[in-house]
Amino acid sequence: MNNLPHCKPYKGPLGIIAYLGLRFLQKKRINLKTSVMMESTRVRSKRLSFSGKKTLSSFMQVNIASMKQSGKLRTSETYRSALNSFMKFMDGKDILLSSMDSELMMGYETYLKAQGASMNTVSFYMRILRATYNRAVDKGVIRQRFPFKRVYTGVEKTVKRAVSFKVIKQVKDMDLSNIVLNVLGKNKNRK
Repeated sequence: MNNLPHCKPYKGPLGIIAYLGLRFLQKKRINLKTSVMMESTRVRSKRLSFSGKKTLSSFMQVNIASMKQSGKLRTSETYRSALNSFMKFMDGKDILLSSMDSELMMGYETYLKAQGASMNTVSFYMRILRATYNRAVDKGVIRQRFPFKRVYTGVEKTVKRAVSFKVIKQVKDMDLSNIVLNVLGKNKNRK
């Protein structure tokens, strides 16, 4: 431990792991200060997720802020939209992540359909909430209970609404000179 950076010595198995990790970095000639700073930043960002109440809203807001910091603005907007929709369904009441179950998610799905949302919109919101829920499970905030197993998260094929190139070309090639003259003539008569 002679060449290791000054740090409080650890005791027990964690101390051995920390020592071996620092030795590995030394052997690979990785800048220890940079590595320690990067690791402490990673730990701090994980702590943000665990602090505060373990509610859907607080957890999603931390994730949304993280996405914005990472430059994923559009993704953060879609997560914000999903959160707003779910909070509207809940009449503004937040819910503990551990209280999310399949009945609640089926109720939310029914609510979205009653609001006139398409199946792809329902799926879009459900996939965002499921990703958030799974992220909380991965971080150890909650235990996996599979609340999304009975709701639709697929993607339906939709009718194409775009105009074909052939139609665009026909519109472009149309002779509109008579229409323009008629409109201009009507405007002169109004004066």
